[in-house]
Amino acid sequence: MLTLLSATSAASENISECRNLNVSGTTYLLNGSVNSSGTCMNIMAENITLDCQGNTINYSQSQAGYGVNNSDGFDNVLVKNCVIVQGGSFNYSYAIYFKNASQATIEYNNIETNDNVTTRGKNGINLENTTNSQIRDNIIKTQSGIETNLGISLYKSSYNNLTNNNITTTGYLGYGIYLHESTNNRVECNDIATTGQAAYGAVLYKNSTNNTVKGNNITTTGLQSIGVYIESSYNNLTEDRISTSNTGACGVHLYGDSDNNIITNSRIKSNQSIGIYLQHFGADVPENNILYNNLINGSSLPVNLSSSVGNNTWNTTEQDGTRIHGAGNRIGGNYYTNSTGGYSDSCSDSDKDGFCDLPYNLSTGNMDYLPLSNGYKPPSPPTTTLYTPPKRKQDSSGGYMPYTAKPVPSCFDGILNCHDGACEKEMDCGGPCKPCPSCSDGIQDNGEEGIDCGGSCPPCNTTGKVEEVIVVENKTEEKEEIKGSDSCSNGVLDGRELGVDCGGPCGPCKDGQFCVNNLGCISGWCHNQVCMTSSCSDGIKGPGETGIDCGGSCGKCPSLDVVDSCSVGEYVNINVLNPAQAMALLITDPDGKIKSYTLSNSAGSNAVMRFSPTMAGRYLIQINGYSEEAVLVVEEEKSEQSSLTIKMEWIIIALLFVSIAFIVHEERKNKAASEEWDRSEVLLKIDSGHVSRRHQHLPD
Repeated sequence: MLTLLSATSAASENISECRNLNVSGTTYLLNGSVNSSGTCMNIMAENITLDCQGNTINYSQSQAGYGVNNSDGFDNVLVKNCVIVQGGSFNYSYAIYFKNASQATIEYNNIETNDNVTTRGKNGINLENTTNSQIRDNIIKTQSGIETNLGISLYKSSYNNLTNNNITTTGYLGYGIYLHESTNNRVECNDIATTGQAAYGAVLYKNSTNNTVKGNNITTTGLQSIGVYIESSYNNLTEDRISTSNTGACGVHLYGDSDNNIITNSRIKSNQSIGIYLQHFGADVPENNILYNNLINGSSLPVNLSSSVGNNTWNTTEQDGTRIHGAGNRIGGNYYTNSTGGYSDSCSDSDKDGFCDLPYNLSTGNMDYLPLSNGYKPPSPPTTTLYTPPKRKQDSSGGYMPYTAKPVPSCFDGILNCHDGACEKEMDCGGPCKPCPSCSDGIQDNGEEGIDCGGSCPPCNTTGKVEEVIVVENKTEEKEEIKGSDSCSNGVLDGRELGVDCGGPCGPCKDGQFCVNNLGCISGWCHNQVCMTSSCSDGIKGPGETGIDCGGSCGKCPSLDVVDSCSVGEYVNINVLNPAQAMALLITDPDGKIKSYTLSNSAGSNAVMRFSPTMAGRYLIQINGYSEEAVLVVEEEKSEQSSLTIKMEWIIIALLFVSIAFIVHEERKNKAASEEWDRSEVLLKIDSGHVSRRHQHLPD
């Protein structure tokens, strides 16, 4: 046993020159600064640690090369505490380069590339086809030349975490963090600053989907610079602080086919241009994006939409939450402002609830129904008066005369009085009590022949005042009008209209027009207060559909099945039956963190996802947003004793015979003595009850 421990324990080796690091399980300790004409350190084995202990690697002094090179794809490599400096000015020379690797950790390094203005492609950290890695707490400075030098670059790399890095780029096309065809990464709590022309803080480019960009502080100061640029990708941005300043600079830019992005709880500012810009490219338009509870500050425009943009959602349902700006504790839409006073700064908020009285219309299909205002005032607390009993009088003998305490006012004492901070309107009704019967309470009562008409009220079916209630995203406003005053060309929702100048007496509303309910639309469908015609490819759960673009006339919705993992080694295959084209499988844990994602091939064939049973946890599986969901449980059991615990499939009413229990116990004991093994158990349950299977897997 002592020999075994000695052979498998981690070894360390002191080094003082650039070299190949080729002994697996070794920690290499750099004892002094080193120089290299090209590449300095080559990773040649797995489970390598390079600890520079604060010493400097000066690489690429006379030819192109890398400071640390892992281009052969070795796993479980750690690089830390290094000062890595590019000595020469050669193109495509990276400080740290990993390719086809996994489980890498790059931390606490100080990286600086050469500032020669005629060279390009000098990245700080470059990952290619690399997964499940950590890049954290590094200081990175890149000097842009004629084209594109990147702080951290990910190409076709997934499930990596980029956290707490301080990144600075200078010069033309210097990007702080750049993702290209990279999915399911987390970019969190980084400080990013760019100073050159067309230099971007973060870029999510060409199918870089399902990434989370959270809590970053991004500042750009160059001409035509952008805080976050997204092209043909969908991602989740939240709690970011983005500031840009210079001519043509933009806070967030969604370009081309960038759909289904979610941008929330962020502060987005452009000191000289546009806060958020949605721009089409040919037939590709940004659509189905969701943006709410953001502070959007653009000196020229808070939001700019190009001539062809699809429908996007600019508010959530009014609900409790932390507002991005202003007093109050309810969230809904966004706060729109600029230096001269934006919509939210000047909108009317008559009820002082923190929301503008009227929606903010950005363009057709882009309406914020609950824009935040700056006029919130908390309701005044009720005033109460304490009742003090009268002073007792003395009788002739010097004693106190008895008295009866005054009754406490209430809604049931048969007295017209005041109590609970308000006064009754009539005896035991109105004020703090139930409403008094009236001809305007919307209730048929007090001898009325109809609702608020007949009897003691005005006759029914006569010209008079009526009340109309309009509900817009959980906000209710009441207005009075005169029957017969409908106008179908005044640009106002009035009379008996069900949309603006349409619906009711004005004829049905067309697609794209504002609506109150389905009755006003010629299509028969009012979605998010906009008339729409449902289709099987609009990404929305329409009438008759049981899921998004499936069910009813749109064909069968997807479902899941699990394949015996014995046929595929250590993986479990999950089949998606009846997939839609470009089917997305999303697996999240209870905290909402993404665990797995894949795209299927074309519609009509089944999509297959491979899932490792060694990833223990409880997850939620969603199929491209469809209603059918599944719960995946992966449980690791530590020993034979615990893994063979009997699973109760039904309630056993009678006690097991003592003899049977003894036999089972002896069998376990004998087997444990002959073979120790762990197992992983995968249980997939679909809520509709279609699938319920178990599989045991022996480790390699």
